[in-house]
Amino acid sequence: MIARILASLLLVSFTYGAVAQDAATERAATASLTERYAAAIAESMERGRRLFAYDQTAWHTTDALLRFLPSDRMPQSGGWVVEADGGALQVTYFEMDADTPYLLAKVKFEDGRAAEPEIAAQGNREALPESTRRLISARNAAITAAEEEPIGRCTGAPINTVVLPPDEHGLISVYFLTPQTENGSFPAGGHHRFDIASDGAVVFSRAFTNSCVSLELQPEGQDQPVVGFGLTHLLDPYPVETHVFLSLVSNVMIGVATMENGTMWIVENGEITERGPIPNSVSQSDE
Repeated sequence: MIARILASLLLVSFTYGAVAQDAATERAATASLTERYAAAIAESMERGRRLFAYDQTAWHTTDALLRFLPSDRMPQSGGWVVEADGGALQVTYFEMDADTPYLLAKVKFEDGRAAEPEIAAQGNREALPESTRRLISARNAAITAAEEEPIGRCTGAPINTVVLPPDEHGLISVYFLTPQTENGSFPAGGHHRFDIASDGAVVFSRAFTNSCVSLELQPEGQDQPVVGFGLTHLLDPYPVETHVFLSLVSNVMIGVATMENGTMWIVENGEITERGPIPNSVSQSDE
């Protein structure tokens, strides 16, 4: 039943053949992939949930800021970073003076609502906390790296940035996410990650897909919206944080077929669940 349901959800039919069969047979003789990759899968879920929370926070607080910030001050904005503030999230919007960031505005986001922005006075050069400056420096370092060796883009729209707090090794992850430009269409490709050390060096970077794929909630010619999507994934043996983010932002289930090990996974509500071998013939949207 699961295989038949998933096959009805996916987009372009394919038969994955003997390689996936052999991988599935080999996997069956070992511990489950969920056990083998437990730490990595837990990290994917945590990062994907944060990506969604931070992205939504930036969206809603920017809308709030635009209602209060004088239009002549908008060109001064250098960007934003999101930080935890107790049980809420706070977005710091900053302006750059040479290489130094200064406060432009702060907006708190809690219980799904953005508070009224606290806007710095014109000409005020309020220094930012060291923790905030570190996030901004990492963001700027990632942008420089992406400009020096251009990343794959899937639209011409300005890319969204999400900066996560330092991990246990002090590395700050900066994500560049292809933005949604049409209602009901969610980009699955064109997402990238850069990990930045405390000295500003890029110590790791990656793309999450090999191609530009968009998931359509209501494909052309279809009367009813879909209840799930399907993707093949070629770059990892398990679903990653962008799959979790994509499922949360689209609010639908995603079936992910990892071709390295011939395994089907379900990503839904911020969770990754292993389902077993890929059916002999399913449909797919290639990543």
